[in-house]
Amino acid sequence: MLAPFTPYFAEECYSYLGQGSVHKQPWVSFTYDDDAARTEGNLLVNVVAEVRKYKHDTGLALNAPIGKVTVYAPHTVNDEGDTGRTLNAEVHWRTDKAHLDRVITDVDFNRSVVGPTFRKQAQAFMNAIKALSPEELAHPPKTIKLDGAEVAIPENAFTPKYSYMEEGAKVEVITLGDVIVTIAKE
Repeated sequence: MLAPFTPYFAEECYSYLGQGSVHKQPWVSFTYDDDAARTEGNLLVNVVAEVRKYKHDTGLALNAPIGKVTVYAPHTVNDEGDTGRTLNAEVHWRTDKAHLDRVITDVDFNRSVVGPTFRKQAQAFMNAIKALSPEELAHPPKTIKLDGAEVAIPENAFTPKYSYMEEGAKVEVITLGDVIVTIAKE
């Protein structure tokens, strides 16, 4: 394999084997079949690609620090250091199940419904909705008290926004088949 780069040196070394010229030998064929290594390598490539895609989609530079990335996979890949440097993140591989809580963190209002229905009371209506408990936001009541009067909540007036929480911190979740990747931003 050195012959193309150092032809005289390679010829001299090969002559000591007594098998003729190194330049008349076939090119080295090398095969390495290790399905476990291939599976781990593909998993690693997919995780890095998806986290980099997430960074791109959220407007982060690929070299921007991202925080903590936890990969929940059936088996760990012993490559946290290289993966962390590639993603500019603290990376942890775990084999246990992810314990994620889906919680309501915000409310999106349909202003094309709220505005025409409530006019000058639109802001008061939105504040009253935001004051509801998470349980009430998930299953809204039919009416709400607005300036002392019971007012019907129009259909499609708002939509709760859900987020995932892991160990008390808000995380973004990426799923790759049976692998779950959580990202806790800094």
